[in-house]
Amino acid sequence: MRTRKLSISKKIKYLIIAIIVVVVFVITALSMNNVKKKMMDNARKLSTEIALVAADQISPEEIEVLVKAVSAKESMPHEYQDVMNKLIRINEISSIRYIYVMAKDGDNIYYLADGDKSEHEMPGTKYESPNEDMIAAFEGKAVSDRKVSEDKYGKFISSYVPVMKGKECVAIVGADYDVTNISKEMKNLLINYAIVGVIFILGGTILAVKISDSLYKNFKSLNDKIENVASDDGDLTRKVEIYSGDELEVLGKSLNSLLEKTRNTISQVKDSTHTIDTDTNKIDRHMTEISSHMQDIRNNINEMNTAMNSSVQKMGNVSTASGNLYEETEKTLAELKATEQSIRQIQSMSTELQRKVQTTKKELINKNVQISKDLKEKIKKAEQVSRIAELTDTILNIADQTSLLSLNANIEAARAGEAGRGFSVVASEIGSLADNSGNAANEIKEIGDEIISIVTELSDMSKSLLEFIEQSIIVEYNEFAEFGNKYLDKATDIANQTSHVLDSTEAIRSSMADISDSTQELLAYSEENSASMTLINEITNTLNNNVNNVTSESTESRKEVKKLNEVVKKYKVN
Repeated sequence: MRTRKLSISKKIKYLIIAIIVVVVFVITALSMNNVKKKMMDNARKLSTEIALVAADQISPEEIEVLVKAVSAKESMPHEYQDVMNKLIRINEISSIRYIYVMAKDGDNIYYLADGDKSEHEMPGTKYESPNEDMIAAFEGKAVSDRKVSEDKYGKFISSYVPVMKGKECVAIVGADYDVTNISKEMKNLLINYAIVGVIFILGGTILAVKISDSLYKNFKSLNDKIENVASDDGDLTRKVEIYSGDELEVLGKSLNSLLEKTRNTISQVKDSTHTIDTDTNKIDRHMTEISSHMQDIRNNINEMNTAMNSSVQKMGNVSTASGNLYEETEKTLAELKATEQSIRQIQSMSTELQRKVQTTKKELINKNVQISKDLKEKIKKAEQVSRIAELTDTILNIADQTSLLSLNANIEAARAGEAGRGFSVVASEIGSLADNSGNAANEIKEIGDEIISIVTELSDMSKSLLEFIEQSIIVEYNEFAEFGNKYLDKATDIANQTSHVLDSTEAIRSSMADISDSTQELLAYSEENSASMTLINEITNTLNNNVNNVTSESTESRKEVKKLNEVVKKYKVN
């Protein structure tokens, strides 16, 4: 698993090692400083206590005698040897390197006595560089040097205790503690600390390597799964296997749950699109059958229209002939024979037309019942497409939950600081996966909404078609059939009347007025029938166009279903 910069496992490894190294150095430095401070404090305390013991053993009167002898530059009295013996004895039984008594004359500070047998200062020897602590001791305070003093004899910490006579300080006792051994002990302690620190650093390094290797393995497992799902042939069947017991295991389980829900949703979408495609194909076949029957109906109507036009023309001829009967009585018989023949033909055509109308009416009613039944079944099945909206809502909810999980993970990563950057990368990848899932769900929802709209329009148009056939065409057919019956009756009456006219010209004359009226009425009926046939022809053409539109919209629906299949088929769910 390659990263653009340093991987999080290496960052954690280096961070743990750095923290261990820093902690070891800090603990070592603090421990050394505390030990050194404690040893220095003990040295100051010890030197102060020894100086106090010496100050208690030396009386102020002895000091005054020695000060007076030094001031008079006289030989030292026996008190000097007593003070020396006391200081030598204290020096021998204690760990103090030097112990001495000093007096002050104005601004000059000088030695009175010391406990060094081999090389002691002569009484009255001036002390060249007095410090603030020494001056404070002459003011009646027991003090110790804040800093270590160093000279040719070594490194010392000095404590000064005043010898008081009442409220007056007559001298001070100084005790020098040799701290050279403390420096040696500190070096040995530093070596021991260094050995322990190296051991801790090695152990921490091994622990850091194990932790980073475990993190790298789990991060790689998550990254491989996310890359697999994000590829063009995303595999939703494989699961992430992480058993670290920490947040990565929880994240892996959440990712597996997300993949399971996404796989189920994609499977349901695939099944739904297959059902829609199958039902759309059936609707296309039924629309093709309807279109074929509509063509037959239109052909029959055209034939009927032609027959009606012929009837109208012949009725016009009959009307003209009946008008001329009054003027040409002699020619009436011959013309009536021709008229009888024409009327018989009209009667035959009307009978045939009536038969065709009845037959077509029955076929239309049967087809209408069958088509209505089939369309209702297909519309009911097509309503299943609304499940696409429910499924896409489920995907959007999952995407929102994943986005929230990604946001929480980013927040936790931000709290973790530098150690949480890699975890933030994983959280961002999950956020990206949630965004891709949300975009795919939105695209599915848009396509599903368009399909639902098309199916709804198809359902409404089909219902309108059925209502039109039931309320318009069948009604018009009934009216046409009734009119055909009337037309046939009229033709029969005319034939009978023409027969009577042939038997008796007088009867024709007496009935001429009736014949003329009947002819005019028949002509009006014929013209009205012709207009009805023209209207029926126009309605049939409109119905045929609507069927073609339904077929075209069904084709568009199949295209949208194909697009939806292209979106979901790239995911592997089985």
